[in-house]
Amino acid sequence: MGTSQSHKLLKTPAWSQAKRAMTEVAHNPSNTNIGKFMHNFSHAIQSSSGRGGSSKSSFGHHGSLIISRFLDLVGDVRNGVFPFISVSDEEKTTLTPQETLILIYDSLTGDSDSNPDQVAAQAALDSMLNELFDKCETVEDIKDTLKNLSNEDIIFLTIEYQSTYILEYAGELFQEHIFSKEADPASINADIKNYIKSELSSYITENGKLLSPMSTQWKQFIETMTSEILEIWK
Repeated sequence: MGTSQSHKLLKTPAWSQAKRAMTEVAHNPSNTNIGKFMHNFSHAIQSSSGRGGSSKSSFGHHGSLIISRFLDLVGDVRNGVFPFISVSDEEKTTLTPQETLILIYDSLTGDSDSNPDQVAAQAALDSMLNELFDKCETVEDIKDTLKNLSNEDIIFLTIEYQSTYILEYAGELFQEHIFSKEADPASINADIKNYIKSELSSYITENGKLLSPMSTQWKQFIETMTSEILEIWK
């Protein structure tokens, strides 16, 4: 849990409530306390920088943009094209797997302005790509992995990405606070992530069950869910 975000908790009633809720989680990471924290965290985000992609620094803007680009990438590879690599055809034949992954990452993240939302989205993408391509030894392995993703895989990756995204956004804000309560950040991180993953799974099952992953409707659903994801705990 935690990114290189360089901002502190604002001294407002909403953030004070979120901080107190995190104290309760640090003392007892029950689902009830985690749910209370997510509720207060949602309201604190709304009160300070907004959400729903209203600006480039709002929570959800880059998170939505990056997952959308990833879905486009999967669709392109399924159609037999690898357009995201901005190098010549000759250079493509000499790329190593690591170089290919760097190009994929760069193409999905775009320009960096280091606001908290973008940093969290990039960290979530990095985690997802590392897990997805962990066993790939060649560029063809990378292509085959993307091409062979099942609908279930897409849903699993979406949930992994979203849960990490939320944690990374909150991480730098609350990690020091968790340490000050002599709690174990790694354990707290795992408990919160498991809670978020369960909530997201239920949300997707309830609201996206009639949609086929990789369809235009699914992409729109995921984009909206990402930009407004904290509405789950409003």
